[in-house]
Amino acid sequence: MANSRRLDGLIICGAISVFSGKESLLELSQKYSSLPQVCLSEPIQNVPSIVSENKTATESLIRHMIEDHNYKRIAFIQGLEHSIDAIERFTIYKDLLNEYGIGYNPSLVVKGNFLSTSGIEAVELLLDERRELIDAIIAINDASAMGAMTALKGRGLKVPDDIAVVGFDNLAAGKNSSPSLTTIELPFYDTGVEGVKAILKLLNNQTVPEKIILPSSVVLRESCGCQRNSPVEKPIGKSTHGKKPDIQPQKETQIMSFRNILSEILGKPCLEQMINVFAVELPNIRYKSFYFTLYAIEDKTLFTESQSKLLMAYDRENTPVPQKVQVNFSTIDLLPDRIFQKNRPCSYIIEPFSYSEYKGLLIYEAYIDDLSSLILNRTFIDTIINGIFFTSELRKRASELEYNHDKLEKANKTLTEVINLSRDISSILNIDILLERIIGKAMETVNARRGCLLIRNKITGSLEIRVQNNMHADMSVFLLANRVFSHASGETTAATNKPGTIEDGKSVICVPITHRDKKIGVCYVDNSSEACAFNEDDELLLNAFMAQAAIAIENAELYTESVGLISQINKLNEEKENQRQQLIQADKLITIGTLASSIAHELRNPNSAIFNACQFLMSYSPHILQHLDEKCDVNDIIGNLPYSLLKDKFKSGLNIILECSERNEKIINNLRNFYKRVNPEHAEEVDINAILKFSVSMLSFQLKPVIDSPEFRLTENLPKIKGNSQQLEQVIINLLVNSCHAIQEKKNTNHSFNEGKIVITTKVLEKNKNILLSIEDNGAGIDQAILDKIFIPFFTTKQSSGGSGLGLYISKNIIEEHNGKIDIYSQPGTGTKTEITFYLYL
Repeated sequence: MANSRRLDGLIICGAISVFSGKESLLELSQKYSSLPQVCLSEPIQNVPSIVSENKTATESLIRHMIEDHNYKRIAFIQGLEHSIDAIERFTIYKDLLNEYGIGYNPSLVVKGNFLSTSGIEAVELLLDERRELIDAIIAINDASAMGAMTALKGRGLKVPDDIAVVGFDNLAAGKNSSPSLTTIELPFYDTGVEGVKAILKLLNNQTVPEKIILPSSVVLRESCGCQRNSPVEKPIGKSTHGKKPDIQPQKETQIMSFRNILSEILGKPCLEQMINVFAVELPNIRYKSFYFTLYAIEDKTLFTESQSKLLMAYDRENTPVPQKVQVNFSTIDLLPDRIFQKNRPCSYIIEPFSYSEYKGLLIYEAYIDDLSSLILNRTFIDTIINGIFFTSELRKRASELEYNHDKLEKANKTLTEVINLSRDISSILNIDILLERIIGKAMETVNARRGCLLIRNKITGSLEIRVQNNMHADMSVFLLANRVFSHASGETTAATNKPGTIEDGKSVICVPITHRDKKIGVCYVDNSSEACAFNEDDELLLNAFMAQAAIAIENAELYTESVGLISQINKLNEEKENQRQQLIQADKLITIGTLASSIAHELRNPNSAIFNACQFLMSYSPHILQHLDEKCDVNDIIGNLPYSLLKDKFKSGLNIILECSERNEKIINNLRNFYKRVNPEHAEEVDINAILKFSVSMLSFQLKPVIDSPEFRLTENLPKIKGNSQQLEQVIINLLVNSCHAIQEKKNTNHSFNEGKIVITTKVLEKNKNILLSIEDNGAGIDQAILDKIFIPFFTTKQSSGGSGLGLYISKNIIEEHNGKIDIYSQPGTGTKTEITFYLYL
């Protein structure tokens, strides 16, 4: 370990903080604070640091993608959360998207870890789960970028024709990839030179700046959409250091070795062939040692996750060629005991390997002086091994189909159609249309005559037929579908039954529809035209299609649920607003009631004075008139009136004053009792016909300019009802006034209309002996939109002429208090009919 007795100075590589965090870097620096220190690539307080200026180059690269290539939907693969460089690059990405008006979309951002696997996983997440349409991918480093390119190629997508990819670091592997990788070149060599210079100055007691910033530059290649050998963007500032050591011949040797490996393996790809080829070429690749372990391989009874097999072992210093060791050992030990040499200082990079059911480890040991080769070689080897398993699986499948080349071509064509169809259905959000499309295309894909989709009911958990095409499912279909559904795994879409001929002569394929750990339903298709009409290829294709259909169904259901929730929220908001308005109206009514009570109180005192004065005059009127009779002759003129006429006016005037005062008192009492219900125990017996006649007489002065007189069609001897005659008069007067206004409005707008008409009818209903009162006019009528609101308090179309919007609202309440109901029927231009029904319960 480093200490002041063994070392004079310490150069710390800041890159170790990428995985261990900056806290570990600070802890290391503080632990050896007695030594002069210089940190590379990561600033540490009070320690001279050599860092790269990445902001300008990163901005230039993103601007190049937006301005020169017109990319809009740009995905971003992040680095580790505590990496300062990763945070800076991500911040620049978001700021530039907003600057160009594109807008930051979090659905296009995927967390990563600087490894190639994060690029592969990012593509799966973006394209499979999120179903995003993207133009380009910005990766946090070249390893992630190359992983993304590998995943895109595996899906048949071309880089950059379909999706462009750019990285960061300018590794040699990116330069030699196909297509070559557009990236940002970091000054690794200059950083090391400056670090050595700085530590030497510190040892000579010379001053060193706390931070030395070196420029980065953009390297434009093919993966962004540029042509090969495009001009490289000039770095900010020019390096003045010496020439870098010439390691090109060594790298060319390594690249040639990889080309040999690829050419040999592609001829006959298998694990055995790979080990034989690596035995020849690994000595040309700069590794001290390399190991490949695998568990969960074909014989799963022998090899599980707790037991592994060492497939390859290479040690340059002790074993000149790889051995076919085939040694079994405990997985937790990483390698068998005898592989590790005692007291040998070594640094391994251990990388997990995973492909389908194959899982294991790749273990690399490189020379300290050639770390760049380690990164280059890791990427190639990882790609080659994955390619071996992928190609081996493809060739195995192809060999099974070689017996029938025509069917292979048909399968390839159908597979392309399934991919295109998957893209098509992913945009359908109406669940019914989506299911119809799925079963139709499923039948077309495998040339089936009939088919149906059975979807799991989320409440009961049972299968229900949602779509049928050319069939009516019977019990045998349900039994088969339930058997397939019950045995389906949430992680696979493999069917439990093989297609073939069943007892009734039909060829059948029945596959589950699953996504991850969710079982969605079952797809059933059959063909009765020929025995064994389907084969395993049809089953495979239908399974692949249903895997995509499951995602589309889940998306459509989520969309439907979201629409339903939004509708419920809107309904709740509407109800909330209605309740708020009702509270406002109730508050207004309370206010009006308070005002009415106050006004009634204020009116009662002067009305009492008028009443008392009138009674006093009436009590003395006989004496006064007697005295006047004695003094005046009949023909005498008093105040321009004959005495006889003055005498009559005096008597009738006192009676009118007394009658109006009594009526005012009733009105005042009504105002005070605005909110009081009619108490049935104190209600009086009311004659409806009498109320109608009295109300018409009270309105004679308002009716005469509009009509001569209303037409009465009254049934005699109507049963009396219990109630308040004053309140019922209020209702009738309000309705008659409304009819007058409607007739006058029609006269104003229709000059040929002259004869207004109001018909008042009462009768006893034969069926239930209830009383029906109707008031019908031939006025202007009411629009339906207004008719729906006429009983809402404070709603009025006559606000400009003093309408309060309370007349019909109060009338409705009064009628309901009298155990009745009010209905209004109207047609614009024809007239209005109001019916009031009093329920007698006889």
